[in-house]
Amino acid sequence: QRELSIAAGIQRSFLPEPADLAGRAEFELFATMRPARSVGGDFYDFFLTDDGRLGLVVGDVSGKGMSAALFMTVSRTVLRTVALHGGPPGECLGEANRYLARDNHSGLFVTIFYALLDLQTGEVQTANAAHPAAFRVDAGGGASPLPPATGLPLGFLEEADYETERATLRPGDALVFYTDGVTEARDAAGGFFGTERLQARLAETAGLSAEAVVR
Repeated sequence: QRELSIAAGIQRSFLPEPADLAGRAEFELFATMRPARSVGGDFYDFFLTDDGRLGLVVGDVSGKGMSAALFMTVSRTVLRTVALHGGPPGECLGEANRYLARDNHSGLFVTIFYALLDLQTGEVQTANAAHPAAFRVDAGGGASPLPPATGLPLGFLEEADYETERATLRPGDALVFYTDGVTEARDAAGGFFGTERLQARLAETAGLSAEAVVR
């Protein structure tokens, strides 16, 4: 148990704090992760690329426990290293996938949704490796998913390709990233929370702060 607690602390230390990019006039961020066990395979990341754009990532490693946590740490590190140069998200996922698949003998893989936001124009480029698509919450109300999955999970097949999609955000719009830990949460009767309920709930959050939306 002590080793698991130490591992959980190390895993959390790899995740950025929203305060790391606080005080920016162009955007606000909030994120949280609550593993079902001491450690898990879900992760998020955000960073400014070398050319000043905002990178946003959410991922989910197959499996649970320590093996998933280790693969999560490697996946997050590889993708961030590739993405910091500011290349199109599809190309970044392809390059990260080649690194992960080439030496992957574990059978694990990771789904990822990656968005790259231009803080001057509002253009957001996205690429998806079999992950639930992020939602766009319009400033005036309403929520809609960004383009759906277009590629295989990372670490699965070295030759996989990934497309880059584009959209434009307006002032006050929000992007909400999540893993299936949200949509597959069950109520007392065993029913799933589901994507439709999540979308309906998000449609009511227009104008709220990033932290309020997540909470």
